[in-house]
Amino acid sequence: EDVLGQSRFGNDRGEGALPGTEQQSRHGFSLSCGVRADRYAAIVVDVRQKLLTAISGVANGLRRRPARALLSVIVPVYNTEEFLDECLHSIRTQHHRRIEIIVVDDGSTDSSVTIAKRHAVEDRRVQLIRQANAGVSVARNVGVASARGSYLTFVDADDTVTEDGFARAVVCLEATGSDLAVLKYQRIRDGKIANPARWIRALHKHDRLQTDLVRCPEMMVNAAACAKVYRHDFWQREHFAFTAGMLYEDQLFTVQTYLAANSVDVLANAGYNWRVRESSISQGHASADNLRALLDATLLTLDTLAALPSAREERALQKLCYDMTISTLKLERADDEYLSVLIDRLPLIVDLVPRARFLAEVPVQFRVLYELICQGKRQAVWSYVQAEGMQLQMQATGLEPGGFSAYLPGWQRDGLEAETYVLCADQTPLKTRVLDVSKTSSGVLNVAIEAYIQNVDFAEFVPDIRVSLAGAACALSRSPHAATVTSRQNAVRRYADSGWAVAIEDAGRLDAKSLVVQIDVAAGPFERSGRLRVDIRHPSTM
Repeated sequence: EDVLGQSRFGNDRGEGALPGTEQQSRHGFSLSCGVRADRYAAIVVDVRQKLLTAISGVANGLRRRPARALLSVIVPVYNTEEFLDECLHSIRTQHHRRIEIIVVDDGSTDSSVTIAKRHAVEDRRVQLIRQANAGVSVARNVGVASARGSYLTFVDADDTVTEDGFARAVVCLEATGSDLAVLKYQRIRDGKIANPARWIRALHKHDRLQTDLVRCPEMMVNAAACAKVYRHDFWQREHFAFTAGMLYEDQLFTVQTYLAANSVDVLANAGYNWRVRESSISQGHASADNLRALLDATLLTLDTLAALPSAREERALQKLCYDMTISTLKLERADDEYLSVLIDRLPLIVDLVPRARFLAEVPVQFRVLYELICQGKRQAVWSYVQAEGMQLQMQATGLEPGGFSAYLPGWQRDGLEAETYVLCADQTPLKTRVLDVSKTSSGVLNVAIEAYIQNVDFAEFVPDIRVSLAGAACALSRSPHAATVTSRQNAVRRYADSGWAVAIEDAGRLDAKSLVVQIDVAAGPFERSGRLRVDIRHPSTM
């Protein structure tokens, strides 16, 4: 998720100049003397950060004063009668009012056209274009050709948008002059809004204004053409167009836009709701043809980044840590042809990542599988999959000379190096949960919790746990509860000694709806800390 190094984007931090040499900065000054250059660079960085903070504050404040720029919202439609009404309603009622909604029907045979016509009658900002079926890429291009707005965005007909996403994006772009804005997307599961993947949450934790691939390589994980607002003149300047008939085109297209942009605004607020559908191109299929199209698009994207090797390395690592974990999980229901595609193409991605980073950052359960695939050990792969090797919590773990390791299927039999089985640093997090809250007649609040270190067996490492409230230690005792994890094949792992009873004295004095307790756990070589919020509004009585 990172792109490091130098590129045509330049180096605005004044780094890279040799002491005593002359350097031409992107701000137009000729600098001599390394000390003066360093001092100037520090000032530039400080001033730049203050300016970006100010711009972000202004953009937030301007939410009450909507930007007047016209936004063209392009909605390609093909047989989405079940979702189109909700989609168009969300676009019409979001807060950026100056929009044109260009619905491009791609030869639908259901009632999608009727729904679009009704919205066009109700709202003159909606226009309908009809064409023979040619695919989503052609439909998007047709919409762009008809767009009159200063800004462009795309919405798939089965998705929805949030109330303030477009408004915030346009205001920021007007303030910063960036070429595009990247919005956080959420998921729609069973009609309810759900959080996106953790890497999307991490990318959008805070605003990153006027950035680029060098400073914010994480933006490449947001690889959908939707959930973006593009400056129209940027689009025309770079002659962007979608490629007809190409599956998984968005990941290539977004990297092309990130590379071409002078600067990008990555925004913290959610702007797009992406519906999870098993029938969609990007979700659910476990066919060899589908996987081949995905990997071909991935390799083409990596080739596009060849001029920026560090970026290509980072994108390859992102694919191994995130996207390919989903593709390899499908081996649980795939055939041998699917595995053949992986054996043929996966090594081309793995080879772009240095061995040290591969071992340190790729989750151990997938790292082992990738090694087996890259070595063409077909039978070992199927044995690994059938033994639930990709479900790390079902596997035993322990300390080995090389580090804390997982005894995954094939351990010491499949010929892989011992270092391949060492867990990543983030694979042993503290997990906590409130089980029950009760209150005694004397005012003692009893909180039943579970607390354990994921993938660590407390039977091997006796835990030392401390729970505190506002710095004061709480009375603590064991309970018979054991946390459990169930695999997709219904195997169960129990975390023994994970149940605890916390007693908080004088709970009657607590005038709050909830309290936050600090939990510190030490077990063998592991030390983990976290906070747990406890709802105390409706405790049961004892």
